[in-house]
Amino acid sequence: MLTQIFPQDSRRYLSLPVLGPVMERYAGWLQEQRYTWRSTRYELRMAAHVSAYLRRRAVRRIEDVSAQHLAACHLLFRRKFPEEAGSVHVLARFLDENGLLEKSAVPPPVGCILSRVPSWRICGMSEATLRPRSSARAVLSPSS
Repeated sequence: MLTQIFPQDSRRYLSLPVLGPVMERYAGWLQEQRYTWRSTRYELRMAAHVSAYLRRRAVRRIEDVSAQHLAACHLLFRRKFPEEAGSVHVLARFLDENGLLEKSAVPPPVGCILSRVPSWRICGMSEATLRPRSSARAVLSPSS
């Protein structure tokens, strides 16, 4: 499958540091998921970037890749490749469906934590500076 998509570079993808052993399966999975030829090439190229990221984070084997690694990779890619960061989620789904993603205790999303905190605290206000606001009607109406 990989040789059909990258006739001249298939060997390079198969020898990627962390994801190389699963790249052939990943290419097949993308085809099963009805990705077009062009989209499959794109996802495989982004997987090479993810592999380089994981290598820089001292992940040496596919068995050591965790959801936490991929979440951190996605955050970086959102800044570095804003349009392409979703590729990390596609790869994570593939790894998860194939039992290759190490389960780790991931903290809850920030939104869940912030929903328990009053909004005035998030904005950095002090409770002492908050005062009840009077309505415009009360201020503008003549006193009797």
